[in-house]
Amino acid sequence: MQISNYNVRPLQNKISPEIHKTKEAERLKESCQQFESIFLADFWKKMGTLSRKISGKEDRDRPFAQMEDLALEMSAEEISKSGGIGLWKVLYEEMLPQLEADIKKAEGARAYSGYQKPEFRRRG
Repeated sequence: MQISNYNVRPLQNKISPEIHKTKEAERLKESCQQFESIFLADFWKKMGTLSRKISGKEDRDRPFAQMEDLALEMSAEEISKSGGIGLWKVLYEEMLPQLEADIKKAEGARAYSGYQKPEFRRRG
């Protein structure tokens, strides 16, 4: 029996491929990656604190605490940007249908109201 034979996400929404090219989708992707990096850094910091507590040491016994924390944050950010652990992808995929609906709703409202993007001219 292979797991790949089963569809584990049967209710997945159909999303147009063009949505991935929008500025909003790119911002959503970056936000999800940032969330994942913050989550990982916080997880590693708490894990370090607990391991020190188990070994009988405390956080004040860390002379380079700020540098260690910064190194953890930078590592987590790079890991997230290079694919991460997959958390950002799950968040992105879950939020994308709502983003697409919001974009369509905004476009519909602009079309209905006759809204046109204003043109700005330089004063010269």
